[in-house]
Amino acid sequence: MRSSMLASLVAIGLCAGLSACSGGAQDATPASIENPVLVLTLVEPMGDNCDYGGTQIRIGYDRDGDGELAEDETTSHSYVCSGTDGRNGVGQDGQNGAEGKHGVDGANGVDGANGESGGDGADGQNGVDGQNGADGENGADGQNGAEGAQGLTALVRTAFESPGLNCLHGGVRIQFGTDGDESGVLEDGEVTTTNYVCNGAAGLNGGADGSSSLVRTVAEPPGAHCAAGGTRIEMGIDDNKSTVLDPSEVDSVSFVCAGASGALSLVSTQPEPPGAHCAAGGTRVDTGVDDNDDKVLASSEIDQTTYVCNGTNGTNGTNGVDGLTTLARTKVELAGAHCALGGLKLETGLDTSKDGVLSDAEVLATNYVCNGQNGLNGLNGLSGVDGLVSLVRTGVELMGAHCTLGGLKLESGVDSNKNGVLNDSEVLATNYVCHGKNGIDGIDGIDGIDGINGLNGVASLVRVGVELGGAHCLIGGLKLESGVDTNDNGTLESAEVLATSYVCNGKNGLNGLNGASGINGLNGADGVAGLASLVRTSVELGGAHCLLGGLKLESGVDSNKNGVLNDAEVLTTDYVCHGQDGLDGLDGLQGASGLNGLASLVRTSLELNGANCLLGGLKLETGLDANKNGVLNDAEVASTSYVCNGQNGTSGSNGTNGTNGLSTLVKHALELPGTNCTTGGLKLQTGLDANKNGALDASEVVTTDYVCNGLNGLNGLNGTNGINGTNGINGANSLIKTVLEPALGGNCVLGGLKVSNGPDTNGNWVLDASEVTGTSYLCL
Repeated sequence: MRSSMLASLVAIGLCAGLSACSGGAQDATPASIENPVLVLTLVEPMGDNCDYGGTQIRIGYDRDGDGELAEDETTSHSYVCSGTDGRNGVGQDGQNGAEGKHGVDGANGVDGANGESGGDGADGQNGVDGQNGADGENGADGQNGAEGAQGLTALVRTAFESPGLNCLHGGVRIQFGTDGDESGVLEDGEVTTTNYVCNGAAGLNGGADGSSSLVRTVAEPPGAHCAAGGTRIEMGIDDNKSTVLDPSEVDSVSFVCAGASGALSLVSTQPEPPGAHCAAGGTRVDTGVDDNDDKVLASSEIDQTTYVCNGTNGTNGTNGVDGLTTLARTKVELAGAHCALGGLKLETGLDTSKDGVLSDAEVLATNYVCNGQNGLNGLNGLSGVDGLVSLVRTGVELMGAHCTLGGLKLESGVDSNKNGVLNDSEVLATNYVCHGKNGIDGIDGIDGIDGINGLNGVASLVRVGVELGGAHCLIGGLKLESGVDTNDNGTLESAEVLATSYVCNGKNGLNGLNGASGINGLNGADGVAGLASLVRTSVELGGAHCLLGGLKLESGVDSNKNGVLNDAEVLTTDYVCHGQDGLDGLDGLQGASGLNGLASLVRTSLELNGANCLLGGLKLETGLDANKNGVLNDAEVASTSYVCNGQNGTSGSNGTNGTNGLSTLVKHALELPGTNCTTGGLKLQTGLDANKNGALDASEVVTTDYVCNGLNGLNGLNGTNGINGTNGINGANSLIKTVLEPALGGNCVLGGLKVSNGPDTNGNWVLDASEVTGTSYLCL
């Protein structure tokens, strides 16, 4: 991940540092924030473009914004070709002479014209290199082109990345862009590229914590790295765990350069035939400023011309001995002198026997990749205030002001004293479900016939049920259904329901600062905090528990809460033993050999809250590797057990809220060369945000420090060149390919890296599958 990210940064720094990144071909799409210029270098095999191979340089615009230069986005191709091997001398190589003392560098002389090539001397010992001719005088500077529009400033911002999809264990987010509104701040809408520097995973049980990745950005003044200034990005591993990236911890440096004002710089390349400039031909490279802004480098705009010349053919030398292939092998390293907590033993060497296997006699170097120690558990956050339960109390309401014909009285509120009963002082709302009125008597009929009595009023009923968490009540509550008993059976049926309401439970209080609470009764004694369940696995050698060895599984409760299962905390011990090899047949006629015992495998996975573990935990599945693929498949699982998390104890009483602390702010600015920094640097001001406006005002500055640029070191003296030895035939280059190894596989339980190596027999600079001679794994 780091290599790919650094490649992206180099591409960004290269294109931002140049006035423009363009080839000799004309393109209608200029470089911009939406279409940045990219440069891609590729290995060029021997062929029409380069007789003896070399490097292909592609330049173009990133029109689709994917950060990669596709073939259809390329606007210019150029080649830097390798020369042919020189002929070897006839005589034997003499011994290298003793290296002389470095002489004092003399002042550079004026460049002179290139001398004519001398004739080939007689073959023999290589002569001492002659002194370089004096450089010729520089030509007169051309007129400056018209001043172009002011380029936008390139900005970088960094922030911590929480654990998630971008960084499994958290890290640093780096965002790039140009200051479109010239506010001096890189806003979200101005971000064009985002990269991540991710922290490594925590070490296995008992191992040391892995070191974190750090990133530091400082202003880069105009100079060799950025002609118009920009930002210097330093990255490395926090080896001393000081949370500060020290100079000795910097592993890589890249630059995001601001574009310079003025006309566009162009580069044009074309083949150079054999002649005065290049005896064996080569490439002519013209550079200059696009004075007329037509995106084409005209002959009148060329400011400088250089030549990349092919070397002359030399006489073929005597065939050298074929190079040997480098091999690697890995073994499990038990806890001991090399690795306190165990790990991997990595042995490398040359395959002198050429059998494709690294034997003990061929091992040249041994290294150990040791398991790290588990980090300490973080401090528990403060418990939030438990939400109070909502209660409903129902009673008969006699005929009166609230219900003319009587009915039901519904009182609801919050159980503030937590006794499970809704007391009078806890009632927050009162509602009434009243009986309907009796029907009016009918009018007497004619001829003295009594009218039919009106129907009696139907009784009103209420049905109370539990409402689970959902759309009506986010965290559950009570469902109140009311209606009239039309069939007069004393039960409110679904068809009789006329109205439905809900009395919902209150939400649990958020963790953090407590709001103002009512006066609580005396808190009960704090419950004992639940202890975490731990499992420890180790290799079990052949013995009483496992005749042929296997795995030892120890489980228990972390009573001292140090995150490590100590010997005194072990409650149960189980063994997963290797199967025994089958017995050989009886002597005489050779019987069939017994089948090899199958390997025992263990598969672990997280167990969510449920029937097996109320509060979640680990699921352990064991069985024999019947298909011998090194992975425990579902069909091979013979037994399943669970190591469950303990239950948390009752939260203690809340403490008094403390006063909110003030935020610490840091402000950095470019420090020009002067009294504070002789060669310039960075000015860092820190203080407390007393007015809480999110900015460090001048009155809030408490400390001021300077991070100054160091002086450039003196160039070392050149040593005398030794006599060239006879060239042998080039052996195939050894290549290494690394890819991510997924977790929960047969090779790495927690994931890691798969490292393949072998000779580049077809010379394409890619390790093909048919060229792989050795594979090893670096597991987390």
